Amino acid sequence: MQELRRITLLWDELWLGTLVQHHAEISRRLQQLELEVVRVEDNVSLSSADKDRLIAEKHRIILKPVSNNLHLSSLATLCLYVYKMFVFLFLIMCVVFVRICTKLS
Repeated sequence: MQELRRITLLWDELWLGTLVQHHAEISRRLQQLELEVVRVEDNVSLSSADKDRLIAEKHRIILKPVSNNLHLSSLATLCLYVYKMFVFLFLIMCVVFVRICTKLS
């Protein structure tokens, strides 16, 4: 159980580090998106449907790098978590095997 707590802590630390590392970029991109939304909303020559389409496209373009970074971090976290769980389960199996062999002897 102690090992599971340690694995979870490492997982949380990895995510916290990732978010801290990308915080400035995320904030900058959100400000950029807000400015673009205001700019599109203020454009009187666009229809409401065109404004919605442009805002959605700008949202996709501006936030895609952030989304990709978080996706890569989630994959790394998942791989790390699965690997550590595999090692933990392997160690448990070894302990059980040793105990069974000891009882049989």
